[in-house]
Amino acid sequence: MGFRSAPTTTAVSLDGRPGGARPGISSRPLRMNHRLSPNAEGVALMTGGSLAYVINDGLVREATEQGLDVYQSLFLRGCLMVVVLAVWAHRAGHRVRDLRADAPARLRVGAEVVATACFFAGI
Repeated sequence: MGFRSAPTTTAVSLDGRPGGARPGISSRPLRMNHRLSPNAEGVALMTGGSLAYVINDGLVREATEQGLDVYQSLFLRGCLMVVVLAVWAHRAGHRVRDLRADAPARLRVGAEVVATACFFAGI
């Protein structure tokens, strides 16, 4: 007599997929789409902002110690921030046409640019 193997059965899970359901283990893929609480989100954003400030300050100090002019370092920092904020806005679903400002907002932005230029000219 030859060797006979045990009969095989294919277990099927509740959703019809092969493999069967094991206790405590889901056959569905793990999805990490739960949101943080408003407090935890605020803490994360404040921590990220503080980290960005410290990194930025360190890079500007190192660049000025290496001989880069203050205005050049501010220009480079501004260019970097435009890229970072553009990527962030794009990922959040904003488009340039959505960000058109009305006249008071344009006036305020222009005044802030002039005030910043005057501040750094006075340094």
